[in-house]
Amino acid sequence: MRPVLGDGLVIVSSLSKSYAMTGWRLGYALGPRDLIRAAATVQAHDASQAPTLSQCAGLAALSGTQEPLAVMLAEYARRRAFLIPALRRIEGLVCTEPHGAFYAFPRVTGLYRSLGVSSSAELAARLVRDAGVVTVAGEGFGAPGYIRISYAASLPQIEQGVARIAGLVAQRA
Repeated sequence: MRPVLGDGLVIVSSLSKSYAMTGWRLGYALGPRDLIRAAATVQAHDASQAPTLSQCAGLAALSGTQEPLAVMLAEYARRRAFLIPALRRIEGLVCTEPHGAFYAFPRVTGLYRSLGVSSSAELAARLVRDAGVVTVAGEGFGAPGYIRISYAASLPQIEQGVARIAGLVAQRA
């Protein structure tokens, strides 16, 4: 019997977030044999191949116990459960619930006037300089007016970062 999706299903994923291998740039693709062969041919001419060490680590991650994934997911959920409501309590921030990875992506245009900035890039620089909080400006993701905030840090670090942001905003309001 032929699978329902047959040759129409392609799965492409990475180990960056789920296996805490951020920066290793290791991923995989599953799909129809001809398509995967064609992709491998294109990839073979790319100068940025995954190092052997990364490939071995990826194999160990995929073939080893998957229990740490559940532990990590539960911890990220706990951090997200704190972060999103805490960000929403800061006047001028609008934050939706993220559905993947470990980043919040709040809209920050409501902070521009009170903090004397005109872009999320300026805001990110201001947060580092005046609050000691590192974020990434949305311009780098094609989303001006937003910043990316990671919740991969420990909960105490996240609590401190949010408090610093809130303090800076309250000081300027």
